[in-house]
Amino acid sequence: MERCVKDDDNIYASEVKMNYEEETIIREAGRLNKLLCYGCGTPVIFRRGEKRGAHFAHKKKTSECDYDEYSKFCKKRSSIWKEYKEILYKHFSNLEHVVNINKDEKVINNHWTPIYVEFKNSESLAIEIVDKTISSKETNDINDLYANLDLNVDWIVVDNISTIKYERNAYYIKRNRLNNSINNSVIVFESNNSLAIYKLDIKEYKTASSSNKQFFSEDTFCYKFELKDLSFIDGLLHVKGFEEEYRAWMQSRDNEFKLEEQRIKNKKRNYKNIQYEYKETDPIHDFKIPDKKIWGKEDFLKCIQHIVKNNDDSIKRTVINKLINSGMWVYNNYLDLLEDMTDLEEKNTWNEIIKGAGFTGID
Repeated sequence: MERCVKDDDNIYASEVKMNYEEETIIREAGRLNKLLCYGCGTPVIFRRGEKRGAHFAHKKKTSECDYDEYSKFCKKRSSIWKEYKEILYKHFSNLEHVVNINKDEKVINNHWTPIYVEFKNSESLAIEIVDKTISSKETNDINDLYANLDLNVDWIVVDNISTIKYERNAYYIKRNRLNNSINNSVIVFESNNSLAIYKLDIKEYKTASSSNKQFFSEDTFCYKFELKDLSFIDGLLHVKGFEEEYRAWMQSRDNEFKLEEQRIKNKKRNYKNIQYEYKETDPIHDFKIPDKKIWGKEDFLKCIQHIVKNNDDSIKRTVINKLINSGMWVYNNYLDLLEDMTDLEEKNTWNEIIKGAGFTGID
């Protein structure tokens, strides 16, 4: 066990081992039953060897101490996990606004919080330090315990830093934090001068042509930093310089997405224009014989223009057949309009057009 109580003061085994005189005093206190287990309150003694690390142990074996069970759980963690827990504890202890900080604090039932911090403004923060060996059940159970008591908790994962571009590629504990933490982020601790914070962009970037798929394949931002840049703001972990870099990354994504949306709009607009021009010049797709009552000179001229502009003889014949099949009144009315034209040049021009289209003009 890492922690015990002596005269109402917390004693940590990792600190005792650092000083010979302190170790001598603590060993004597244990012999006199002045060291008590932080979990069950029974006497403990200090132990340390050249192979086993410093720790406290019950004088008499007991199966009813949950702190002892937690210590066994900690033994299964890597030596790096234990080392980084100590590094973080010492780092946080020196930060301003911190009133009290403890390791292995029992703030919720059936669980011991690795680091628990209390601030000057009466706020507090539980800091979970885990590695990838933690199971999904453990992760969710711990989350639920904190949530039930409405306690703030931040997580730090001990692991190698890699560039995670896709949330789906992160292993479970990281993925859990990216989706369930207050700000959709997770901090990864690799060494003193090598940490990273990952943050998930939860915005949707779906264009009209994306078939309900995200425009960006990458959804996770990674920012590397040093331990000295890790502190607290508003009762939560804060990384100096991260917010500015993340906002710049988000702005670049927004700009790129807006350009893509505009490109799609322009493409649609151009397509509509092409379709409109196509219909205007291709009578086989858009030509309808007007009702006899509303048929006029402009209808005739537009129809003839369609025929003349289209170089496909089969389309010309199709439209001409439509005109003829609509009844001789169409042709006769056209001849009447042609007869009524007073401008000889215009009359001759349209006479040639109608002849070229396959009709019999006026001689």
